[in-house]
Amino acid sequence: MSFLRRKFIDKKIPILPNGWKIVELPKAAFFQEGPGLRNWQFTKKGIKVINVTNLVNGYLDLDKTDRHISLEEFNEKYTHFEVDEGDIVMASSGATYCKVAVVRDIDLPLMMNTSVIRYKPLNGVDYNYLKSYLESSFFKTQIDFLITGGAQPNFGPVHIKQSLIVLPTEPEQKAISNIISTWDAAITDTQNLIQQLKLRKKGLMQQLLTGKKRLSGFDGEWEIARGNELFKNHSNKNHDGELEVLSATQDQGVIPRSETGIDIKYDPKSLKNYKKVEIGDFVISLRSFQGGIEYSRYEGIVSPAYTVLKESKPIAKDFYREYLKTTDFINKLNSIIYGIRDGKQISYKEFGTLKIHYPPIDEQNAIAKVIATADEEIKSFVKKLESLENQKKGLMQQLLTGQKRVI
Repeated sequence: MSFLRRKFIDKKIPILPNGWKIVELPKAAFFQEGPGLRNWQFTKKGIKVINVTNLVNGYLDLDKTDRHISLEEFNEKYTHFEVDEGDIVMASSGATYCKVAVVRDIDLPLMMNTSVIRYKPLNGVDYNYLKSYLESSFFKTQIDFLITGGAQPNFGPVHIKQSLIVLPTEPEQKAISNIISTWDAAITDTQNLIQQLKLRKKGLMQQLLTGKKRLSGFDGEWEIARGNELFKNHSNKNHDGELEVLSATQDQGVIPRSETGIDIKYDPKSLKNYKKVEIGDFVISLRSFQGGIEYSRYEGIVSPAYTVLKESKPIAKDFYREYLKTTDFINKLNSIIYGIRDGKQISYKEFGTLKIHYPPIDEQNAIAKVIATADEEIKSFVKKLESLENQKKGLMQQLLTGQKRVI
């Protein structure tokens, strides 16, 4: 404890405010780690099991798992791992370790699995203060230090027992949590608005990109073209291997491999055999079950396993960047890969057989402009959200260390 105090606490709080104290976290909160359930234990029905993927933006997203354990096995072995309303749960491994969520509005039994830790405040500790402390950089800094040396971030009871919590007086804990809750409410409202805007954009895309809804001034039937009429398979290996290595991702399109957060091993000597990608190219992803066709805003090179596509006819690239992500197109894509195992690359031959809408180029541009406007609105609120989160982070740093007093 004395070393952690010198390393973290005493640097931030050289003089501990009157009435404040520093204690080991287990003296301030009950905590419990989930059991290590095995894949063979999971069933299609029963008690739903949550893991780190369910922790989203401060709440539990129960749509992100279909794992269950039988009621009989739960009653026999795991009732003490049931998650209660109001529990503070935290991811203890993976890229999102230390992410915190609160269990709210549940109407069914839940239990936690490995890599999830739950906390409950003990006497003398305010619930909202504990939550704020656990999601603070002040706490994560301790955990980062305690788990140094591991290839994969992963902490558990042994690390929690060594971690410390700064406890103001109970009245000041409540005053601090009340202030932070104001920012939490603004953050939640902004997150909800962003989600609504994304849903509105998705609905707009589904109508405009399929011709179900037409913009003013446009009418007439759209042409239909096969995939191999609109796009050609382009394999350009005319480079020296010094370009940025790119990867195709579902949520960000084609991006530098260094930004994926995944350490992929490869032989640098093989880079000369990689395919060159230019800005505006499309790439058939290896992860066919995630949509399949990704757009590149970068110049670089990709593995020979990828298929690089260039347009054969005039197109508005922003139109097809969105079109190739519509439910309508993905359903068509799924129809030609039915039965193929997850992760198998879609071949250019298969893609070439698909029938794709081909509106007049001016209508493509007009639709792309409408969607771009929706994107800009979303981006403005994402920027606002980032600002609120940074304000909260700075405020927490001051309040949780006594640099700013509220009583």
